[in-house]
Amino acid sequence: TSAVTTTEGFFDKIECLGSIVFKNNTSNGGTLNANGFKAYTKINGDLIIINTPGLAHWGPPNCFSQVVTITGSARFINSQMSSAAFTSLTSIGGDLEIRDCNANVWWNISEWALKSIGGNFTYVGNDHVNGLQGLQNFTHIGGNVTIGRLGTDTTLIGVIPDQSAPGSPGWSLIQSWIEDRVVSPSATVTLKSISVAQSDYQNIT
Repeated sequence: TSAVTTTEGFFDKIECLGSIVFKNNTSNGGTLNANGFKAYTKINGDLIIINTPGLAHWGPPNCFSQVVTITGSARFINSQMSSAAFTSLTSIGGDLEIRDCNANVWWNISEWALKSIGGNFTYVGNDHVNGLQGLQNFTHIGGNVTIGRLGTDTTLIGVIPDQSAPGSPGWSLIQSWIEDRVVSPSATVTLKSISVAQSDYQNIT
């Protein structure tokens, strides 16, 4: 477990040519300053943030908000997240996984610019997420899709409406992905109730 509290003075002083991984960083129970990345526009590999609840996602022009492309996979698990975390990001070459990010009251990815995911999209276990805002911008998902266990309602498939309305994409958005070939006809699309146990999902590490 690491207690590092800032990325400044390191990541802003070197040229990182590969993947970036934060794992099991408690930052002494405080904030992990991510402003060492504020000048980054591309990550040439994976961006993995696991069990790092204090990592900050301040809005533009800070932290990762200038990143346009991640060539590998992006995985955010049991960590901080924000609707302003990736306001410039348009493409991810590999998978996108956002799982169990409950370190703050984070509602959706409405401010993200993301359009293309080369691999699988996994969006599960994020307790406060109350809608699919931001997902309506997607134009390509190369792999499978798993969405569910969002919000706090334990009786429905999350708190997401069945039908989309202006500013509030519903589950019908996923149907349009299938019809418009945003996802491949051979892709597996799984939508699950938020009451389903974590073990019922594929465990990606």
